[in-house]
Amino acid sequence: MKWDFIAKIINSLNLDIALTVCRIDSSQIPRQ
Repeated sequence: MKWDFIAKIINSLNLDIALTVCRIDSSQIPRQ
């Protein structure tokens, strides 16, 4: 039970990090 909760927290953190990285990547691409 406890590990399920921890896994959910880690998954949500990973999702936040992935979204942030995607935002940074897309903002670094020069738009024409």
